[in-house]
Amino acid sequence: MQFPLPCTSMKTILAASFALSLVGCATQQVPIANDVASRINRVAVVSMTAKSFTRQHTGLTVFGNEKEEIDITDWKIDEQYEEQIRERLSSHFGLTAVAAPYPAPEFNRVNDLNGPWDAPAFWGPNWEAIESATKKYCTTNSLDAVVVLAKAKTDDFLSGTNQFFGGAGIYSRGPMGKTSMMHLLAKAALLDCATAKPLAIRPLAARQSGLHREIMRSSPLLPLDFEESRMSMQQWSPEQKLRMQTSLAKLPQQAIAETLRSMLPARTEPPGR
Repeated sequence: MQFPLPCTSMKTILAASFALSLVGCATQQVPIANDVASRINRVAVVSMTAKSFTRQHTGLTVFGNEKEEIDITDWKIDEQYEEQIRERLSSHFGLTAVAAPYPAPEFNRVNDLNGPWDAPAFWGPNWEAIESATKKYCTTNSLDAVVVLAKAKTDDFLSGTNQFFGGAGIYSRGPMGKTSMMHLLAKAALLDCATAKPLAIRPLAARQSGLHREIMRSSPLLPLDFEESRMSMQQWSPEQKLRMQTSLAKLPQQAIAETLRSMLPARTEPPGR
């Protein structure tokens, strides 16, 4: 007979799982096998990372913490990320990068939790949640694979507090030991159209080997003026808003290059030529 685990045991398991996910092991991410890559020609890109923008601040106590979020769908940042990835897939990997419309609400489920509540063990991306949408999208557009970019959430590797942040936004810590960064925390997956399951999953980062914190420190980050990071986003001037928008669009260029290189073997000619 099996008995349910007591709450203390469940908490211990979740804590241990989270600790392992943070510590990880030193690894070198290698591209998918050549025989698998040779079957991939037509690839589309879906980004679900920048529909919203968060400003988060951690103070000396919880009473000094701040968090606000705005909708930035009209900035069309995801569309710009998709174009950057398609260009890289075409120019450096010899693939046919397909720009085809997709059902955004269905693909946005990739950002759902992987469990019943918001705990580190259940943080997304939730690749299973988009399997049906991926299969339909692949069939409709005769695709071999889809690169999907989704939000990631992590511990405060910038200043070592017990807070968490993720996706696109600004994170600051102060007034002592001031830290202020624009960030884009995301994970990329290469989904096989035959199964709708990942062939490879990578954090979006310029470094693709080492321990978790080493990799996350090479996520797309941009230092910001501390005082500006404390300003409510509702008070941004049109010039500030445009500057933030432009910076966010350019932020992941190096990380995109290194992430794709860690997933796909380089090719000088597209398949079949």
